[in-house]
Amino acid sequence: MERIHVGIVGGGLHSVIIAAYLNKVFGHIFNIRILEPLPLAGSWKNATTALGMQSLRSPWTHGITEIGPELFNYAMTHGIEAASTPRPSLPIFNAYLDSVITKLKLEELHLQSRVAGIKKIENGFEVTSAGNFKYMMENVILATGRGLPNIPKDISGIGLAEHASRISVHDGDWQGKTIAVIGGGLTATTLIHSLLRSGANVFQIIRGQKQQVVAFDFDKGWFGGILYERLREIDDPAAQLAFLNQETVHGSIPPDHYFTSLEWMRAGRLTVREKTTVAALKQRGNTIEVQLVNQDSVEAHQVILATGYTASATELSCLGPILNDLKLHEGLIVLEKDLSASNVPGLYVTGGLARLRLGHAAPNIYGAHLAAELLIPSLKTRLTSPGR
Repeated sequence: MERIHVGIVGGGLHSVIIAAYLNKVFGHIFNIRILEPLPLAGSWKNATTALGMQSLRSPWTHGITEIGPELFNYAMTHGIEAASTPRPSLPIFNAYLDSVITKLKLEELHLQSRVAGIKKIENGFEVTSAGNFKYMMENVILATGRGLPNIPKDISGIGLAEHASRISVHDGDWQGKTIAVIGGGLTATTLIHSLLRSGANVFQIIRGQKQQVVAFDFDKGWFGGILYERLREIDDPAAQLAFLNQETVHGSIPPDHYFTSLEWMRAGRLTVREKTTVAALKQRGNTIEVQLVNQDSVEAHQVILATGYTASATELSCLGPILNDLKLHEGLIVLEKDLSASNVPGLYVTGGLARLRLGHAAPNIYGAHLAAELLIPSLKTRLTSPGR
């Protein structure tokens, strides 16, 4: 059984960022592994490519190894006029991402395996792969991404719809078809613009509110720490969640996406219904009738849910052996200030599951940097303490 000092479960952007920080602090002193069945950052690349994403929402300063100029400098040194665009394009970011993985030799840490179970044992954890191979880990960092697709339960016939996470704009023939998209955030708009470019006509339904146009998908107060520092002072999980629900921004898109949507609306290819609710989906031959509560309806060839993701420890199968040891609040793991699980020393959490501590930035690139800054000092203490 291989003994691992730090095991990172998951291989997306958060894992790569955490691994980059660990590399900077520890070098090759400790045995660090990343357990992920796909190539590193493969889940990120697959998801963004499937949506037809063209640029990131995060700014140039949100790199992999730092919040700073590294990504911008990479673009400039490779002959890319970075200053001419407000945010990095997806091809630029992915090329930069690959360069970091190569430079830091992170693939050498990668065990291409899916984690099936995490069990608490004396002095650490026994982590079992899907192939029933067992690893002994002193510390585990859960970096399992945004969570599972959020499927609305208040819509009759919701089974007729597909979640955006299961859609690729590169598959199928969209030409001339009418597609209904339920959702008003960046995922919805990115998908809609890709479908429109592929020849579809789109009917967008934004449930319960008017679409908001802001630079980022959470209040700018989370940058620079104004709201984040207030959250840091709250230790009660119910109060943490109440604060987050009060300071949230749902269904927002950046200005350039908004103006692109206006152009498609003027061209007659995009119809948007705001502040409404879908009552039911009904099969009508080869189409689906989308019925709204105001008696309006539309016939669509396909209905796509861009309704976000929900992070819940109870839905993460690999936590089954340890679930009863964890303290949970509405599916989220209750964490200490260093992002360690309250009842399970040595287990750290980042990504969507760390929302109670990291706030709305939790699943984003910025949230990964916050996570690294919080958990690595604690890890360092554990790894360097006498008699560990």
